[in-house]
Amino acid sequence: MVKTHPDFILLLAVGILILLGGLILVSVSSTISQEKFGSSFYYLNHQIIFGLLPGLILAFLAFKIKLVSLKKWAPILLLINLAFLGMVFVPPLGVSFGGSARWIGLGPIFFQPSEFLKLSFILYLSSWLASRTPHHNKFEARQTEKKFSQTFIAFLVVMGITSIFLIFQPDVSTLLVIILVATLMYFLARTPFWHSILLALIIIFGFLVLVKIAPYRFNRILVFLNPELDPMGIGYQIKQALIAIGSGGIFGSGLGLSLQKFGFLPHAISDSIFAIFAEETG
Repeated sequence: MVKTHPDFILLLAVGILILLGGLILVSVSSTISQEKFGSSFYYLNHQIIFGLLPGLILAFLAFKIKLVSLKKWAPILLLINLAFLGMVFVPPLGVSFGGSARWIGLGPIFFQPSEFLKLSFILYLSSWLASRTPHHNKFEARQTEKKFSQTFIAFLVVMGITSIFLIFQPDVSTLLVIILVATLMYFLARTPFWHSILLALIIIFGFLVLVKIAPYRFNRILVFLNPELDPMGIGYQIKQALIAIGSGGIFGSGLGLSLQKFGFLPHAISDSIFAIFAEETG
């Protein structure tokens, strides 16, 4: 039976998370916002106008779109997303921060196409694999097996094209998410087991190539596991985040009373906001 009304429990959970997120953002950013822009609520207002409102509109549209339509449009959505991934390298649309070309700027709005890729790629892959799921009929199963033998190469081609875009940005973290989810989906689609083994070997080989080309990626993994290996370099942000979390203790320093956000912890109101929240609330 297809549901034609919203899941109100889910909506309530989302609403609570939005309110909690707004409270955290104000607590973490109010002082910095006042110093830079003369308003304690600049970052909150910016997030509401350019984040929350567009998100609610997209959520409403997604709710109204039927699943059959999503399956039909999945390949087109993926192609559009890949086109946007290519645009990040084309100025003035593409905008670089910290040596990474991951953003597209449209006036005051900046967005990462790779974030939308997590949705469009999974949507495309799920509809694609569903159309090739083996049936119980033996003849149909044999025919599907042949399709999978052909599909495996096509799957690698799609993964390869997507990976190239993400590697050159570079956005290896998103690449890892895409690869892990895609591999799991391919395995759960009841594909032949040897496909999964071969796919795992290809992924391992690709990872080794990435490490060989850019050894710093492997160093980041080592430092992530032990920030003390390079506390003033690669491990600086992790080290400062741990200090922030530890400084809060069990009960926290109080909302708005974080010390680490004042120039010690990089990206305090974005990437590191959890550490600041933990420092203030415990």
